[in-house]
Amino acid sequence: MTTNEILLTEIQDMKSELERGLERAANGEVVDISKLPDRLLILHTDVQKLDKTRQGSLISGLEELLDLLDNLSKEIHKKYEDIGAQIKMLDG
Repeated sequence: MTTNEILLTEIQDMKSELERGLERAANGEVVDISKLPDRLLILHTDVQKLDKTRQGSLISGLEELLDLLDNLSKEIHKKYEDIGAQIKMLDG
């Protein structure tokens, strides 16, 4: 496999992981995102090392990962706010 193919596979794997995490978060399940930003940074660094002509589809993939990570973060934050509101109602 070429470097591009390896990186594309890693991006696709991470995309699947983020999509599953988003689904689990929406269902109220526990999702660990602590290592995802570092993994994304490593992928970005690896893509950045390539010639500009070989980065095209990989950059698009990285942007998709950022969007998914942002959506996952928002979903987790929404659940946190929902729980906070429920706890305040108990104190109420």
